Amino acid sequence: MNLAKAKLLIIMPVFILLTTSLGTRSILTFAQAQTTIKVEPASNEFGDSNGSLIVIPGTNFTVTVKIYDATALYGLDLKFKWNTTFLQYLSHSVRVPKDNNAEGVLWNSILNLADEVNTTAGTYWIACASMWPAPSFNGSGTVFTMTFEIAKQLYDNETAADSIETYLDFSSTDLAQYPAAEPINHNVETATVRIWTAKNAQSQSTQTLPYVIAGTLATAFIVATTTYFVRKRGRRENM
Repeated sequence: MNLAKAKLLIIMPVFILLTTSLGTRSILTFAQAQTTIKVEPASNEFGDSNGSLIVIPGTNFTVTVKIYDATALYGLDLKFKWNTTFLQYLSHSVRVPKDNNAEGVLWNSILNLADEVNTTAGTYWIACASMWPAPSFNGSGTVFTMTFEIAKQLYDNETAADSIETYLDFSSTDLAQYPAAEPINHNVETATVRIWTAKNAQSQSTQTLPYVIAGTLATAFIVATTTYFVRKRGRRENM
């Protein structure tokens, strides 16, 4: 066996090993999940296609804002928003840090920068960060939950649409990574709230009109009958 052939036999296995390793690393890199901020559940529906009335006030629901597949998360700054015409803020619960909330995000110690609700504008701003020597957060968890009440349902004499859709969305989202506060690229998935249009109030009044008339007539009959007998008794006593 000559020297060139011997070198080739040595180099080839090394080349195959290197290319296999690089290929595997590339596959793992591309397969890594993208960090995502989600509002859950993604779809919320109230009323129905028959035009049933929603109980207002009294129809409440809760959504959860979560971060999925974070790597070395050390800080967050989220500005959440909703439509105040149809949704009324009731309360919220922050799940930071994870030390105190099993389903939460970020580790103690925490620097709280913002936790502000503006019910007039329909916004919520939360900003916080871990402080050294806290470890960075990896994985998925809940940032906060928020409870709303349905504030308004349109009637079919107010809109031609079968329903309206309003959104639970963000005006901005920022995530920071340990140790250099580098921004974390991420996706955002918002939620919709669908409120079915109710039947025309006038139509509903028309449907109940026969019952109203019957009740009025019955009342009038009782009053008239009572009056008749009272007068008749009075005449007998005066005879």
